[in-house]
Amino acid sequence: DFLPAARNGMRTLGMQVVQTGHVDKADAEARAAYQKTGDKMTLVRKPSLSDPTSKAEALKTARKRAGDVNAIRPIAFNFGDEVAYAPNGLDYDFSPHALAEMREWLRTQYPSLDALNKEWGTTYKEWAEIVPSTSREAVQSGRYARWADLRLFACRSMAQFHEEVIEEMRKEAPKARYGLSGTQVPYPYNGMDWAQLAGVFDYHNNYGGGGELPH
Repeated sequence: DFLPAARNGMRTLGMQVVQTGHVDKADAEARAAYQKTGDKMTLVRKPSLSDPTSKAEALKTARKRAGDVNAIRPIAFNFGDEVAYAPNGLDYDFSPHALAEMREWLRTQYPSLDALNKEWGTTYKEWAEIVPSTSREAVQSGRYARWADLRLFACRSMAQFHEEVIEEMRKEAPKARYGLSGTQVPYPYNGMDWAQLAGVFDYHNNYGGGGELPH
């Protein structure tokens, strides 16, 4: 119970104010569906960081919690321990919202659709047709850019989502710091691109194994 400590002047830390990492139960369901059908369109992250309804709910929840806790002057808010975009091997996110958002992002990464087709080894006629590949497909085809861009988009999604949540929370708790604990070494599935995240968070409670951007 943190209230007695707070009443005596100790600063508090708000932990996991809103769900930003992957959810184990949903991951298990997605993995089972993909293994059973082989259909990559079943690889839908829940919650999807690109779903406007889920995002709106997360922003609303985060701002309310920031307002509730701000009265006891929290030293910081923490989005959770060992937060990751996806568990190893799950090629999220093939939801309609994520694919639409990724297509718009790809327009900023390639000068033209022809340039994307050349890099991916595809023959798309319209941006709206674009669908990335899974790691399984990348290995089978020997072409990895189409899968790598999916993973890079996940990094962008993680950074942007946290940035939007923090911006909303600052409206209620402008003096607090915002960050993560148990930070992860970057690898393809966790979305931990510190080149992007370093500009989003104020602090990290990191491990000491190296590669977790010590502060």
